[in-house]
Amino acid sequence: MELSFLGDDFQLLIGKDTLTIKAPSPAAAYELADTASDQLALAITNLNFKAARIIWDNCQRPFRILAAMAGNSDNPAPAPIVLPMVFGQNFGFDALDLRLLARIQESEKPMSLVGLQGVDEDKQRWVNRALLQMLQRPEEWATSLDLKTLWDADNLEELKNQLKQQSLVELNNYRAFLPYAPGIFTATFEVVEFSLHPKSPKVPMRLVTTHSYEPLERTAPAWV
Repeated sequence: MELSFLGDDFQLLIGKDTLTIKAPSPAAAYELADTASDQLALAITNLNFKAARIIWDNCQRPFRILAAMAGNSDNPAPAPIVLPMVFGQNFGFDALDLRLLARIQESEKPMSLVGLQGVDEDKQRWVNRALLQMLQRPEEWATSLDLKTLWDADNLEELKNQLKQQSLVELNNYRAFLPYAPGIFTATFEVVEFSLHPKSPKVPMRLVTTHSYEPLERTAPAWV
């Protein structure tokens, strides 16, 4: 997914087969259409969109970029992970949200985006392929997983208290469960802001990067 050429002042709305880009001004829209149409056509092709629309406030005639304009590419960008979950109909993300999702998708380490407060605060919502391999479970299971089922309650509460005090926490050799066995993990937990719904305020979530993990036998000692 390669949309890094868009500035932070561009807003992105995801439709069923069209990517809508809202430019901050008519001039910015004209410049994007004039200088980056080929790059944008390639990006939407690799994201499995048919077209992109470039709009702005009070726009009467949006610019339209077709995926067919990209032609054939010898080096297509990787497709998004868990496509229906991340780029489903009626979802809208701004450029910062998309860059965060790209960071998850492009990582070779297991990564996930997990709730941090409110309803379903420990629900795992977005994952990459490396995390699916670690869990050995399908994406539908992984993106509805409540991490309270895999963590010791006191350890999880301690982690969330630490994240209230600092935005980055590193844990080495801590114990939690995989779906099939206990395990020892080393991971980084980072507080990020993310929009869960179109045009909704960003909410704090925790971005989890697992650096190493080792499944243990079921007879392993109790929690430490």
